[in-house]
Amino acid sequence: MAVWEDVTLAILADLRSKYSGDGLKSLNDDETAWEASMLDDVGLGMDMYEGGSLAGPVGAHIRARATAQRAAYLYEIQQMMSGE
Repeated sequence: MAVWEDVTLAILADLRSKYSGDGLKSLNDDETAWEASMLDDVGLGMDMYEGGSLAGPVGAHIRARATAQRAAYLYEIQQMMSGE
């Protein structure tokens, strides 16, 4: 998960250097909304095992999968902005 988070942060830094004004605000708002949604999803998954030993691993799995998917999405945006 740490690797996906590092990839995501690197892509976001690159995108933030390319956007300005409303585009930059939209990117930042989108990232904030995504993070809140992802954390809600983690909580929902963990609630299925409330008090059990599976809550932590399930939450970590949901977060890792969501972060990998976010990195892939941002990578596509980055490639479109680069004209590739």
